[in-house]
Amino acid sequence: MQERREQGSRAYQRGLALGLLGTVGVAAAGGALAQALARCVGAGAALAGAQVCLHDGQCAGCARWMGTYYRWGASVFVRQEGAQTSWWITDGAGKALEPSPAPGDGAAGCTGEWVYLNGAERAWAAARSAGVHRRGWVSAHGPDALVLALERMGYTLVPPQGEIPHFQADREGLRLEVFQAGARVCPPGGDALAQAAAYQAREAAWEGVEPVRRLI
Repeated sequence: MQERREQGSRAYQRGLALGLLGTVGVAAAGGALAQALARCVGAGAALAGAQVCLHDGQCAGCARWMGTYYRWGASVFVRQEGAQTSWWITDGAGKALEPSPAPGDGAAGCTGEWVYLNGAERAWAAARSAGVHRRGWVSAHGPDALVLALERMGYTLVPPQGEIPHFQADREGLRLEVFQAGARVCPPGGDALAQAAAYQAREAAWEGVEPVRRLI
């Protein structure tokens, strides 16, 4: 019990410091402890005078994208595994951020409001797949948003098989690898969905190009 109280106190202090940076986004996944700690961060940020945006993103990549899209002062995501928690805190540019201790208890007489945002994963997938048009069969493993993005690009998702491309993302949606015919490609991009879009764009550039004919 004492350890949980200390975790909550540290999360609250983080919130106080982050609240001085502007709007703070918070999300969590994996269990009740992560949810509680995320709300402790939100409580501290609100008491520091910041608006707090609690959203339903289910991975660190989505939380980071939300922060950059809305230009929040800070975006916080907490993941719980058993009794352990992992934290991702980024600024409005998507860079890792560790807040300095807050001076005092925030802005006196000013309490921020809570805003609840639903559909974060769908919004992330829609933004990353916008303008990308593909077709064919692929398989994928990773956050739900990766599957949503690939479907919006025009792909048909099937179980892994044969020579079809397989998109493999880490659980947090931060990195992507594409496997096809024994080859592995790591496309550029700020997160797994951006990497998927970059890979599609590069592949699409070859469509309709006639192969070079040998003269001999």
